[in-house]
Amino acid sequence: MYPDGASPLPVGALDMAGTVWEWCANKYDKPDVTQSRNDDFAARVLRGGSWGSGRDYARSAYRGRAHPFIRDVSVGFRVVFSSPIFVS
Repeated sequence: MYPDGASPLPVGALDMAGTVWEWCANKYDKPDVTQSRNDDFAARVLRGGSWGSGRDYARSAYRGRAHPFIRDVSVGFRVVFSSPIFVS
C-alpha cells in the first residue's frame, strides 16, 4: 500500500509496522537471550505497533514488552528465521 516505505533491497519488505505488535524471541531485560522453556514467563520484546496504538509506536525501533501469558488481539508474530541451506 505504501511502496515508499519498503525496507532496503534486496528484501524490499512492505507493511512491517502498524498491523500487530510483533512478538520477538528476545527477553526484554536480557535482549541477547532468545531461548525459552515451558516454565519461562519472562517478558519478551514487542515491536512494530498495531492498529490499536498511536502512530509514534508504529515503527520497528520502538521496543515494548509483554509476558507470554498475556493475550491480546493486537499482538502477533512474524517468522523471520531463514531456512537452512542443504547441500547434496
